[in-house]
Amino acid sequence: MSSSLPSTMPRNTVECLRIEAGQTLHLQADARTTLRLLHGAAVLHEAPLWLGERMVSASQRLVRGQPYKPTQAGWLRIDALVDGVEVACCREPAWPRRAWPSVATRLVDWLCSLRGAHSPVRSL
Repeated sequence: MSSSLPSTMPRNTVECLRIEAGQTLHLQADARTTLRLLHGAAVLHEAPLWLGERMVSASQRLVRGQPYKPTQAGWLRIDALVDGVEVACCREPAWPRRAWPSVATRLVDWLCSLRGAHSPVRSL
């Protein structure tokens, strides 16, 4: 079973999504997107890119509290390894870019503090 976020999701929002073991979450991300695993463990597959004549997609394991910021725009895939995986997706506004953290970033930090996570989004 698979879940997706609509590509027309409003900017400057925080979405908290829950998936169970064996489920996959597909979401569109760009440089303004920050993901954080709030609970559980998952494997993140980055957006594929062309390398020579091959399509390559890097993968990494995410653990609770770990932030992820994509290096390129595209579709990400998150596979849940355990039940109750919760992912927070924060999208910053395109303009104006502020010197201080946005409300959405502070909200993700606050959600993580409730869950006991210790790495702030601002440290990226």
